[in-house]
Amino acid sequence: MTEQRSAPPEPWDGTWDSLPPKRRRFFFWALLWNVIVDTVFRGLLELAGVPGPAASALTIAAGLAVLVPLGYAAWKEMLLRRSRGEELPPRPMTARRLAGWTVLAAVSWIAFTALLFWQMRPLFPTLPLILTWAAVFGFRRRRHELRSAVAEREADGTGSEAGER
Repeated sequence: MTEQRSAPPEPWDGTWDSLPPKRRRFFFWALLWNVIVDTVFRGLLELAGVPGPAASALTIAAGLAVLVPLGYAAWKEMLLRRSRGEELPPRPMTARRLAGWTVLAAVSWIAFTALLFWQMRPLFPTLPLILTWAAVFGFRRRRHELRSAVAEREADGTGSEAGER
């Protein structure tokens, strides 16, 4: 009896309709929040007499209250689709990609520091923190992938002979 293999999943074609429903909902609300609701909500808070930093903090808290559950549902949906083979797994983290994230994080911290000394007022390092998080996440992912590859080779018996001496 011949075994039929299913075709590999198609990569995302870049259209809104091809996005899974929960991911589409997350991106819709993130875009809506960023473009419209954030501006209106902050404006209403400032009209009500709430100081600027407090209005920003309340706006961010309200945005997170909406986007975190939607993002979690989209993430769970993505994991489910990957386990069923409907979606391609992420590309492996190569040393080159990891170096790129690390360089971007370092450059952003340098630019932030220069901007901080140039403007002489308090700033929050959002972009440097995001890029640093991405570099750390990439490093951890690369380490996990390398450990998994070594464990797989050892399970197959094709591991290094140096460990057997």
